[in-house]
Amino acid sequence: MLAAGWVCVVKPSEQTPLTALHVAHLRKEVGVTPGVANVIPAHGPTAGPVILEHPDINKVSFTGCTRVGKLLQEAAGRSKTERDNRELGGKSQLVIFPDANLDEATRIAHLHVFLNIGQCRVAASRLCVLEDIYDNLFAKAKQLAA
Repeated sequence: MLAAGWVCVVKPSEQTPLTALHVAHLRKEVGVTPGVANVIPAHGPTAGPVILEHPDINKVSFTGCTRVGKLLQEAAGRSKTERDNRELGGKSQLVIFPDANLDEATRIAHLHVFLNIGQCRVAASRLCVLEDIYDNLFAKAKQLAA
């Protein structure tokens, strides 16, 4: 959005605001014009509807859980914001078959779960594994995570 020349307001999760606040601090160091990239750490249920209903906000983009996405959809229906998009859920899965190289499959599964400290919308947070390889794969995953 910034690359397109738009002003950006970021409302990070109230549980993990420090990364966004650090990026806001860094933008000052690199000379981003004040007011172009903004961070507002706030309580989501309070801030979300205010952002959606603000007359100067043209587009809202949300990434997060389905429950909050539905609340934002309801608020968007009451607002004048004509454009919004939501990326919800993010529960990808890996399917591991018995003929797979279990060492490599475990490494890949581990990477998908822990990539970016789990803050990845396409993280494979579920494994589908046949019962006959489950114990072996679980032991390898446990060892790799230790």
